Amino acid sequence: MTIALPQGQVTEEIYMAVMTAGLCPGILLDKPLEGVREIQVLNKFRTQGYVYEKGLEDCEKINSRPSGDDHTLLDILSATHMF
Repeated sequence: MTIALPQGQVTEEIYMAVMTAGLCPGILLDKPLEGVREIQVLNKFRTQGYVYEKGLEDCEKINSRPSGDDHTLLDILSATHMF
């Protein structure tokens, strides 16, 4: 899955907001996202950003923790590489 944001640059803060407040909560709203194996969060030019390598497999864990939890941030960043 590729998410192209309207910003010229995707910062770590923007990436973490997409992962913790945008994408994973979408699963709670019954959005059909089955089969997603990796998530690319890219800038508007699709030339810079971050790639989460675990797809949606950790979303249940992320959704069960409080916002900003250090373990959540660590879990996400440990499965991320820059694009």
